[in-house]
Amino acid sequence: MVDISALGADSITVEPFADFLMSSGDLAWVSGVDPGIVAYDEAMSTVFEVEAGRIASALEFGHGFIWAAEAPDFVRPTTLLRIDPATGKTKRFKLPSPGVPSESSLAVTAEAVWAIIQPKSEGGEWTVVGVDPKSGERVERFLVGTEEVAAVRGGFGSLWITRPTGLLARIDAVSGEKTEIRLPFGSTFLSVGADSVWVMNSLGSVTRVDPSTESIVATLSVSPEGINGGDIAASADAVWVQPAAFLGVEIDPSTNSVVQRVGPAEGSGSVTITDDGAVWITAHDADKLYRIPPG
Repeated sequence: MVDISALGADSITVEPFADFLMSSGDLAWVSGVDPGIVAYDEAMSTVFEVEAGRIASALEFGHGFIWAAEAPDFVRPTTLLRIDPATGKTKRFKLPSPGVPSESSLAVTAEAVWAIIQPKSEGGEWTVVGVDPKSGERVERFLVGTEEVAAVRGGFGSLWITRPTGLLARIDAVSGEKTEIRLPFGSTFLSVGADSVWVMNSLGSVTRVDPSTESIVATLSVSPEGINGGDIAASADAVWVQPAAFLGVEIDPSTNSVVQRVGPAEGSGSVTITDDGAVWITAHDADKLYRIPPG
């Protein structure tokens, strides 16, 4: 295991609960930091502070905005929060009740911003709703079955939906046509890279899926201890996982191999990669935000 200090990383204390990360290109946005969501630049200086209610699912970036599922009453995440990364200004749109489940995510395609909506009662239908990024009006709704949904991301003209059972669903964002791919049990968060979809699972592995063939390219063991919470981020050059058992694990997509495991372990958190190649990692149990410089 490589100590993060050996990589030239900087860190700052962020409170009360540095959680999900998302890049808007040059800025890294962190939820759970007072007063809600905070943006940092490459010097780890605060650029914007956005007041927000409880954010319990992964952030997204697309159509020029940062997106979050917000619970203004700190209970029901029924608001889609849009943040302009150039100004920090916000706009809020209504989502159907009972809202977005905790520890899930949002997605962006060319057509819309998408949110998972949990069923109103046990055994009910899960749905994915598409919202116009400008008006906030609902433009689409797909029924995705009664089996629990973990997370969703957009890419290659499709929505990619993970389930704890390991079944990965691909839904055409226009027609709604669905195909399914069997992955290892315990699928959770996922990230869309330049040519692949990367899916993390709670048992400690990451699976690479080729969208052109809808087949598994590789499954890599990243954390033998399993992954508790965590997150995954993919760029053209690297894939990083925050698996809790380590601060981060780097995968080289050119060789489908683990390059390094970075510590010390400081509990669960999130990870994102800014356009300059810097890797940002949160460790919410330690109230820490790290930035590993490019190279």
